Amino acid sequence: CLFDPNIGREGMAYLTEKRGLSIPIIRRFGLGFAPDEYSALVNILKREGYSYEEMKEAFLCGMSQKNGKTYTYDYFRNRIMFPVIDTTGNVVAFSGRDVGGDSKAKYLNSSDTPGFQKRRNLFALNFAKNHCEQELILCEGNMDVVALHAAGFENAVASLGTALTDEQARIMAKYTSRVVIAYDSDAAGQRATARAMDIFAKVGLDVRVLHMSGAKDPDEFIKKHGAEAFARLLKQSSTGFEFKLATVLSRHDITIPEEKIKAAAELCEIIAHVYAAAEREIYIATVAERLGLSTDSLKGDVERLRSRHARESRQQVSRQAQLTAMGLGDKVNPEVAGSVQAAAAEETILGLLLLYAEHRTAVCKGTVTLTAEDFVTSFHRRAFEAIMTLETSDGGYEFALLGDEFSPDEMGRLTKLEQERRALTENGTSVLRAAVETLKVEKSRKAVRETSGIDGIKLILEGKRKKGTSSGENPQN
Repeated sequence: CLFDPNIGREGMAYLTEKRGLSIPIIRRFGLGFAPDEYSALVNILKREGYSYEEMKEAFLCGMSQKNGKTYTYDYFRNRIMFPVIDTTGNVVAFSGRDVGGDSKAKYLNSSDTPGFQKRRNLFALNFAKNHCEQELILCEGNMDVVALHAAGFENAVASLGTALTDEQARIMAKYTSRVVIAYDSDAAGQRATARAMDIFAKVGLDVRVLHMSGAKDPDEFIKKHGAEAFARLLKQSSTGFEFKLATVLSRHDITIPEEKIKAAAELCEIIAHVYAAAEREIYIATVAERLGLSTDSLKGDVERLRSRHARESRQQVSRQAQLTAMGLGDKVNPEVAGSVQAAAAEETILGLLLLYAEHRTAVCKGTVTLTAEDFVTSFHRRAFEAIMTLETSDGGYEFALLGDEFSPDEMGRLTKLEQERRALTENGTSVLRAAVETLKVEKSRKAVRETSGIDGIKLILEGKRKKGTSSGENPQN
């Protein structure tokens, strides 16, 4: 449609004349155009044999009721279309940019579908993954990314119209060690930058922030100043602390004593959370110079804050230990309290599966009979499903790949299960079979507790019959 002059004239004019994109870059990103019609795509897909339910599930069409009849319509109309392509080359979603100015939403992005989840994908990562050894550039919008790639910066990505997620940060950490945040220079962009910095810190990425004066975004900056100027700007990007310092100072007039005190307090709080002593000293010296205060006074404030934080942390750990001892307060797997013995069996099973390929193979082949339905707690069930999915995938099982599915806290728990199991000497098939048997018995008992009367008795008898049959005993005994 985009290359059809009768349909895509407006879309092509927007891309080539207003945005200055070349035909090769348009083709490289697979850009297209959705006509300003209610059922252009619906009609084509219907002829191809797809049902309306499938189109709706894939976020391609909507349905409305009017006068007792159901009407279908294209979600994307009169929009430049950006295909979202995963790292294996599959188109998994779309982002549409309005060109008519009639829509309330400038961008319309695919919602989550069975084949796509926003929080686990990045626009243009399929290209950037081959050019990001030194760093990735994180932009706010798709057009910024396309403009940067056109200018030679092929390590640019965007977060698909949503705020940066923990999953996206972990994905980026798989490909690079440093990220330059190139969000818009307006207030909303600056707030998003501050949030993104905290998320990247969790996964250990070095973060830099781009300061663009005289332009609101990378696309506009390159149009005004050129690619070489943008390359220089990248080299001048500030560290995370420099960004936070500038943000705090922008909120306070430090020529007024009360405002200077507030600024100092905010900055000391930021520095107090820095782990390395040498890094704290550098930041303290920087703040002291900017505020005209002594380093000793700032250092004293920082150390008092660190002592208070350490005290609060110890108290929190103590409270958590008490809750854990009672089987309560487990944030990663809160269902442990209701099924302590079953959860313990699940931990043994997962520890063995995480460590040993032969155990994963035994489960896959059915030598050890175990399915996700046997698990009592949802976190352990998710972990089992993820491990076995990787085991049966083309790439095979790798512990690090679980990071795409689980949060840092959850990965920490899985690491702990693996390490605790590794420290034990007995990790053979007999241990796995015993844990599986314990789990199944505990699940049956849990079901009995939750079922009253004759139904509960039937479950007990059924469990006994199955156990007797599997062990070769007479089911009547």
